[in-house]
Amino acid sequence: MIILQYLVFIILSLVASCAAVVFRWNYLKKDKLKIGNILVKEKKILILFVVSYVAIACIGVFVFNKRNLIPPIVGEYIIFWWAAVLCAVIDYKEKKIPNAIVLFTIIVRVIGIVIECINKKHIVTDIILSSLIGLFIGGFIMLVCMFISRGGVGAGDVKFFAAIGLYYGLAGVISIMMMTLFFAAIVSIVLLLSKKAKMKSTIAMAPFILLGLSLHNILS
Repeated sequence: MIILQYLVFIILSLVASCAAVVFRWNYLKKDKLKIGNILVKEKKILILFVVSYVAIACIGVFVFNKRNLIPPIVGEYIIFWWAAVLCAVIDYKEKKIPNAIVLFTIIVRVIGIVIECINKKHIVTDIILSSLIGLFIGGFIMLVCMFISRGGVGAGDVKFFAAIGLYYGLAGVISIMMMTLFFAAIVSIVLLLSKKAKMKSTIAMAPFILLGLSLHNILS
C-alpha cells in the first residue's frame, strides 16, 4: 500500500510540476503559448519543479504516514507543500503571492476537513475549531505585522499565513511563522551588512515561508 502511495504521488508530482510551470508563465503575463511550447521554453524551471515536487512527494508520504494520516489527507498536505514552492518561485521574482494559489489551497483544505470529519466523527468539533482558530490567528498576527512593517509584509503573506493556519492549526502556524520570521531576519541582516539592501528595501517572504513550512513538516 505504501509503495502504491509513493508511485501515485510521484506521478502526480510530475503533472503538478507541468501545471506549476504553465501557471507561472501565464501569471507573469508572458506571450500566450500552447502548453507544450511553454514547457519547452521553461525547461530549467520545469526541472526545478520536477525535482522539488518529487522530493516533496517522497518526503511527504514518509512523514505524513508516520503520523497515521489517511491517504487523502496525506495528499492534501503534499499539495499545500507544492503550492508553497510555486508561491516561493513567483514571490522571489514578483514580490507577490498570487490570490489564485491561496484560494486553491483553501478549497483543498475545506475538502480535507470534510474528509477528516467523516473519518473522525467523534472529534468533528475539534477539527473544525482547530482549523478556524489557526486561520484567524495566523491571518491576524500577520495583518498586525503588515501594519507595523509598513509594507514589509504584504497582503499576500497575510492570506498565505491564514491558509497555513487552516491547515496546521494554532500551534502549527505559530511554529511556521516563528521559523519564517527568524530566517527572514537573518537574511535581511546579512543583506544590510553587505550593503546589498537598505532599511527600506523589501524581500520576498514566500521563500522563507517555504523553508519554515518544510522544516515544520519534517521535524514536527
